[in-house]
Amino acid sequence: MSISQKLSELDQIISRLRYVKRLDLVLSSDHNDLVDAVKKIREILDLVQQQLQQGAAAPAFEGDYSSYDLVVNKRIELPTPANFSKMNGCVQFTSGNDYVFLWLRWVDTDGNYHYGRVAIKIPDAEPEDIAWNEEECSWLRDWIAEQWLERWWVAKTDIDFAASMTRRYVIVNDPDWRVRAAVWKDGKLLQRLDLTDIYYDDLNMGFEWMPSNWAITLDAKYITYITIALLSGTAWLRALIFEGK
Repeated sequence: MSISQKLSELDQIISRLRYVKRLDLVLSSDHNDLVDAVKKIREILDLVQQQLQQGAAAPAFEGDYSSYDLVVNKRIELPTPANFSKMNGCVQFTSGNDYVFLWLRWVDTDGNYHYGRVAIKIPDAEPEDIAWNEEECSWLRDWIAEQWLERWWVAKTDIDFAASMTRRYVIVNDPDWRVRAAVWKDGKLLQRLDLTDIYYDDLNMGFEWMPSNWAITLDAKYITYITIALLSGTAWLRALIFEGK
């Protein structure tokens, strides 16, 4: 069975996963679906390893891009909880080739810290799912960090770099300035991305960007820089997406 077929099976399993809240009834099927998802990921990794050994994985996943152009430059105001005070931090990673997940840490009016999540569709950059309650998403954040991000997924939790599926493409954050990055392909510098002018345009309008990180889709077609911009106590999704040419 091909990797694409395995990924389709994984998508079917993921579609059955559901969020639960405190006091919700958790069924055996909820647990079993998670187990099935992890096993399916293991099968996909085995196939990836086989193709890597055969030197055939890169063509199966990543396209052959010579440059990246900015195709999305959006600000979208987000609905926030009534007790929202300020944002404390955010980090993004891509899910396959279709979504960016932005994890949020925010502070309420009493000074308490909470976690939230925004799912953003690629390449339209439209938020499709927003959760501000830690109980709804903290377990998923921790599970992803342990099972995917640190082992094989796209963006690492230290947010110093992001990589496509076989790491043929690597995005390295500028250590001194988060809105600049270098794109490497096959071990050679391909392009430098710089959002400095956009950042200062927003700053002059009163927007304050939260420090974020760069991410790249598994197939390397899209590179994203998505963060939260604050303006007079309101939270805006700031989405910038580059497409490979």
